[in-house]
Amino acid sequence: MFPFDEKFESDHRQPLFTFSIPSALVQALVGTGTYYDIDGQSADNVEFGFLAPSLSFWIQMPALMGVQVVVCSTIAAIMHKFIVKKRGSTTAYLVGYAFVVPCVCWFPFYAIELLDIRNKCFRMNLCFTPLLVIFRCLAAMHGTSPPVVETTFNNYCLYNTSVIELEFDEKSGKPVKATYNDVVGPAKEFIKLLCLLGVLYSIVEITGYAPFGTVEKTGEGMTWVFHPKHLANNFFVAYITQLNLAASTSGAASTVSLLLGKKTKKVTNNAMLESTSVSDFWGRRWNQLVHGALKVRPLVDFMHLSSQFFK
Repeated sequence: MFPFDEKFESDHRQPLFTFSIPSALVQALVGTGTYYDIDGQSADNVEFGFLAPSLSFWIQMPALMGVQVVVCSTIAAIMHKFIVKKRGSTTAYLVGYAFVVPCVCWFPFYAIELLDIRNKCFRMNLCFTPLLVIFRCLAAMHGTSPPVVETTFNNYCLYNTSVIELEFDEKSGKPVKATYNDVVGPAKEFIKLLCLLGVLYSIVEITGYAPFGTVEKTGEGMTWVFHPKHLANNFFVAYITQLNLAASTSGAASTVSLLLGKKTKKVTNNAMLESTSVSDFWGRRWNQLVHGALKVRPLVDFMHLSSQFFK
């Protein structure tokens, strides 16, 4: 069977086992209204089920990542030859702005149509290729890539091919080798977060993504936006977003370390609960993959000018 034959537009899995919780207890915990059974009658219990992971889904996901690795490695070779080696020339800017950037922007649309990808998770996964490649292409053109990655062709291809940024030894100029813990640690974190997300999504699904109750929009003002329930709901969903990011990057980090034998950088560090300041949140804890990619000359210059303007 072709790897992308199954479209995952809906979930047809059957639960391995089910269990019931009194609806009154669920209402007390998540503050929602009346629950109904499949016949539309008021239900005394809320039924939950345990769904096993879909094997075909977890075959398609790495297959899709493999396709992106091939694309990224090909583009990395082109960027190294025509941009890094010819930085500052007309050729470098033409290859970057007129070839690399348009091609990677077009790639997700082409892949979705070619493979007939309909699952939203897979479609979102395809968006990471243009996001990272564009920023790394800008860095190559404007000389803001980490210096050690440009010392050799292999370093540069590894840096651009890996969806999770690799750690490089500043002295030797080589990628740091992965240890047993670098492979197993993120894998354990991935499994733990996947189980936690299953529980949390079960809660938000039955509450309409408002586990602390909905807030009525009264009047023409915006005061309802600052209602404690509304703020708590948004924080809860933002926390789930953080867990999704941590789970996906942990799984990718473990895979990269296993296949390449290289150590990866930690992408997230519990920004929602452990940040001590705004700069700590954005600068050291939340999505360091994008944080590092944003350090390219045009954006750095723009942010510097903006900070001067708003002083």
